[in-house]
Amino acid sequence: MNNTIQVIIYMITFIVVLMLYRKSKEEEPLLLLKLIGFTILGAFMLDLDGFKLPLGFAIFLLFFRKINVNADMKHIAAYVGLVIFMLGVCIPQIENMIYERIHHVELLETNFYSGSLVEELDHLRDELNIDGYRIELRGLEMTIQQDGTFESLALGLAELTHEGTVNYTINLSNDRKTLEVTRYKVEDEDYLNDYIFTDAELVLANFDLITDAMLDFEGDDYYQLRTDGQRIVYEGKGNKNFQINTAGKIKVENSQLPVQAIVVDVCGGKELDELRNPFKCSRNEQFLLDLLKHDEELNESSVLDVARQRSSEIEEWLTEHTGESIGYEKNGEFVLIKDGVKEKVQESEYVAILKETPRTTILHIERENIWDVTVENPYGDAPHTMVFRLNGETREILDLNFR
Repeated sequence: MNNTIQVIIYMITFIVVLMLYRKSKEEEPLLLLKLIGFTILGAFMLDLDGFKLPLGFAIFLLFFRKINVNADMKHIAAYVGLVIFMLGVCIPQIENMIYERIHHVELLETNFYSGSLVEELDHLRDELNIDGYRIELRGLEMTIQQDGTFESLALGLAELTHEGTVNYTINLSNDRKTLEVTRYKVEDEDYLNDYIFTDAELVLANFDLITDAMLDFEGDDYYQLRTDGQRIVYEGKGNKNFQINTAGKIKVENSQLPVQAIVVDVCGGKELDELRNPFKCSRNEQFLLDLLKHDEELNESSVLDVARQRSSEIEEWLTEHTGESIGYEKNGEFVLIKDGVKEKVQESEYVAILKETPRTTILHIERENIWDVTVENPYGDAPHTMVFRLNGETREILDLNFR
């Protein structure tokens, strides 16, 4: 139950109790407080692992039915409490029904090649007010025709918020022009702690690099692409492995494995089954997205370099807080820049600032192979502090924040 509804219920309840007090015909000390007490008693519940019981009202029926003074008013107050109890049980269920109903969001583009999955994600964010601090991809499966027209599309997304996780199940509707979206909230996802899911925008941006030339399987009319959204250490020697990046589709030799990548299983077929998936794959390939060398060394000296390669936001912040972004020398004068204000300083101070900033604090949690990194620079423009965590196994950026 959201806070606004709770406040409204409390206000109405207080007004009702106040009216009962004013209509009472028998004098009684502290009657208003007693009426409030009976209301609270009637509303008191016992929660047994999600199963709610009106314990307070049961106590009222057992011990307070025979009341000598202002009996009617006190009975009504207890029943008001019972109504509050019932609202407390029913309203969250109604809210969940409304929240979890199927939403229909129109596709911006029904063709994979001419559209953008990143733009579709942004459209979903706008339509459904998705504003969590991180959106993870929990799976993607799609089938397209040879010309790129969507036959099927299924996405799993997880919106991470400070109150918990919101899971989204997204499927292409039968008209193939709209997405059917359902969502539900999860407070605890400890069972997924062993899985490393990837930022949805990162994965979808890499999907947007796939062109029709990369899926030109001779004789096939349909193509299916599937991924679970996790970055893994991939050792699939003997498979038809290809790196997908801005340079195109590049063969990955067995000698280059293992690598770290988001693996997409690709297959081609001539016919579709009832679920609009290729009935039989005549050709299989593995597309390796956002590929990194697995033997890349990670230590205190290299962690920032690895992080800026993994995140454009980290790269941008470091660029804006180093070099000429924080100071420069011109005609023998030395200038430092802080929040847009330029200040002339002595050469010694200028050199010291450039050498000493940004200040970096790095902590390696060996048991989890997590690197906690804090980078600070009072010079340049706000925000002046960047904090993030780097997964040492997958090189995934976690919990990136600026302040």
